[in-house]
Amino acid sequence: MNRRTREVVDKKDASYLGISGVSVTNEVSKTYNIPTGVYISEVEKNGPADKGGIKEGDVIKKFDGVTVSSINDIKEQLNYYKAGEKIKILVKRPDGSEYKDVTVEVTLGKRSESDLADEDDSKEPVQENGGQDGDAIYIDPFSIFGY
Repeated sequence: MNRRTREVVDKKDASYLGISGVSVTNEVSKTYNIPTGVYISEVEKNGPADKGGIKEGDVIKKFDGVTVSSINDIKEQLNYYKAGEKIKILVKRPDGSEYKDVTVEVTLGKRSESDLADEDDSKEPVQENGGQDGDAIYIDPFSIFGY
């Protein structure tokens, strides 16, 4: 499948999905029998994900054809999509003791100006374990429905 090259969208066109989730690593997957990907712990009521059919307990595997394994992967993908764009998301949905593939189509929502300002203001330098003096990384805490 040929994918078109995308550019980072302008902040005024920034999109969001309306989910809160956690990364499911290989270790977590084996321990809890959950597929790897992004486990959806909460869905914003009437948000883009909710309207598209994503449910709490789903595990996102692909975002518009791109495999995702962490919440940061989803955040990174959203940088390339404008609010209002329709995308297909492949999720693994619990079905008894199994998970089944479900593809949903979601129209991305528009991030509010306050969300964007909060994101910029919330970056705090944090010393990384093992870092040298003066080396810092920025932790970008995300709001519950920021992605």
